[in-house]
Amino acid sequence: MKLTNEALFSAMGSIDEGFILEAEHYQKAKRAPYRYFIAAAACLTVCGIVAMKSGLLAPAPLVPAPDGLPSNSAPASLPPASAPGTAKPQAPPYVPAPAPLQMGESDPALAKLAAKPMLQSAMGFEGYAVKSAEDLVSGNPLSAEHPPKSMPVYKNTLSYIEQSADRPAKKSAAQLEKEVTDIAALLGIKDYTITHQADNAGIESEAALQAALAKNAAKGFPLDIAIFGTNECTLESADYSIRHSSLDSAVTVQLKVPQSLPSGMDFTLYAPPESLLQCAEYLAKAYAHILPKNAVPCAEGGAYQMSEPPSRAFALLFYANGGEEAWRNYCFRTIRFVPNESGALAFIRFDITDLTQKLGDYPLISAGEALTLLSEGHYSTDAPAAFMGAASVQKVELVYRADTRDEVLLPYYRFYCALPQEHPVAQFSQSKGLTLLGTYYVPAVEPQYLTALPVNSGSVN
Repeated sequence: MKLTNEALFSAMGSIDEGFILEAEHYQKAKRAPYRYFIAAAACLTVCGIVAMKSGLLAPAPLVPAPDGLPSNSAPASLPPASAPGTAKPQAPPYVPAPAPLQMGESDPALAKLAAKPMLQSAMGFEGYAVKSAEDLVSGNPLSAEHPPKSMPVYKNTLSYIEQSADRPAKKSAAQLEKEVTDIAALLGIKDYTITHQADNAGIESEAALQAALAKNAAKGFPLDIAIFGTNECTLESADYSIRHSSLDSAVTVQLKVPQSLPSGMDFTLYAPPESLLQCAEYLAKAYAHILPKNAVPCAEGGAYQMSEPPSRAFALLFYANGGEEAWRNYCFRTIRFVPNESGALAFIRFDITDLTQKLGDYPLISAGEALTLLSEGHYSTDAPAAFMGAASVQKVELVYRADTRDEVLLPYYRFYCALPQEHPVAQFSQSKGLTLLGTYYVPAVEPQYLTALPVNSGSVN
């Protein structure tokens, strides 16, 4: 039986219809389809709903033009490293050995940073069903095995904690409108109408959010509603609907009539990387006017969706390969092309993360040092089990993580760890011949620059 968004929400309890519509939108456009969002309330169903908590910024974005949008000065070029239609070989997953923590001399010019724990809810957790960690492929230019000595940290201008009652939301209606009209200009849209909506005014502080969560919990549905509603701007034209929210780092373009690709091209959710890269050649030409001149395509993902039979899912994105800037573009400036169930282009998603408020370049620890902190319980996760030890680690990546609670955009080591076999959702994956991996995050910044190390609370979904 196919589990639709509506059926899942119905099974989990009564919820406002607007939330269901939001969920449908976020499933199709907000996150790459390979990233599972596993519903604990329907605990024997591993479903391919994309994470609706405002989540990870890796994979992510393009070298911005001065106004923060990608340049459209020349057609996009494809990477010379691989022949057309072939995928770049992946290195084996990196798993570090624990290492003692070593820190350099403190720099008084660098402010202390807050590493917020992830919100846990009955809605689900970030999980990946795989045969092995090698199934997960990524174009991330950052190396957890050979990390840089330091990386920049930015203020997260979308953090709802900053949106108190005596202060306007970080993105005003005028700013939202400018950002959607800038995207419309890239697409050559001239005739359009714009509407604004502001319907989350009550969620203006940490206390207000917790009160809203408690109210939802009393109804049996403790959903993190921070992403729902908020200030929103929608631009409608004959061919496109362009939407942007004050709590979203990206602008989503919906094609009112999904665009079919040429015959013989596989652009479906379950298309292999080789097929997606063939599609990328076509899309790079068809949408050269919205891509930067040095954009490169990336097909990534690889986790199994619980279809019958289970099938691997991948996502297609472009980012500007700007030399030393490549990692920043990948983490904060991507353009994603998202298909519908029929394999036609349905959405284009522009990440325009605000990087104007840089807090400094912070020294990093190694992945081995991060594993030591992980083993000591200093991590953040929304997985339904505590960290099970170094033997459970299958892979580690260096990424940026941010949600609406994060005050800063901070680099993390993301550890993919096998979940306990006795967990019901893990058992369901095992029945399909798969291993279920949860994710555990350790700040990559030296602990001396954190207000406190995260501590696993022990509470699980």
